[in-house]
Amino acid sequence: MATAISFGAFGLGALLMGALILPIAVVASFTQWGKSTRVQRALRRQVGHLCQLFVWLMRTLGVLDYQISGYEQHDAKGPLLILANHPSLIDVIFLLAMYPESQCVVKRALWVNPFTHLVMRSADYISNADPELLLARCVESLQRGNTLILFPEGTRTGPGDPLDFKAGAATIAVRADCDILPVLIDVSPTTLTKSDPWYSVPSRQVMMRLSVKPTLRMDAELLKDLGPRMASRSFNQRLEAWFGDALMTEYRA
Repeated sequence: MATAISFGAFGLGALLMGALILPIAVVASFTQWGKSTRVQRALRRQVGHLCQLFVWLMRTLGVLDYQISGYEQHDAKGPLLILANHPSLIDVIFLLAMYPESQCVVKRALWVNPFTHLVMRSADYISNADPELLLARCVESLQRGNTLILFPEGTRTGPGDPLDFKAGAATIAVRADCDILPVLIDVSPTTLTKSDPWYSVPSRQVMMRLSVKPTLRMDAELLKDLGPRMASRSFNQRLEAWFGDALMTEYRA
């Protein structure tokens, strides 16, 4: 029942927020004023505040509890690429709650949805519909000094499955030449994985654990020696190995 209330509240909250922001979003979408960084960040902050409220609601209802470590040690000022593993549907909710001014990549379904399109566009989120345009927009965003949230796996990883990082995150990091803030996420028991429907409720309370680690950066010598294309591939392999080792050390030691 608490899980159903949480999903219902999230849907209702999203609709109400959409209704409140829609007039601003309409003006923002068709005027130069709306294209200012200040307005876009303000709209993203409102989305982040909704995520914070949703996290509070889930904890209050007893659906889940959470632990966040390392968060206070890092100033998330851009340009910064926040990378995290992706075990659950609600990972992005926590990351947007933690870093409310950040941009993120959104699925095409949200981008074309008439109820969410203008808000997504006005907040300057990035659609994943076109892979080449996605890379270009992410790099351009980071070069403008923004903070960007990205899941290198591209989709949720099933319980027990090995990490499978796609090349996109590493390519963006190489092209933008920016710092990477890694966030390790563990969900126990697993919930809202790619194969779980929302009503598949675990037998005990879910614990979300997020650990923010020191920033990473690609070795400049790697780019110099290999060139951009091969450097991206090599860096992607290093990122995947780093996350795999860090997750094992942090949560499964």
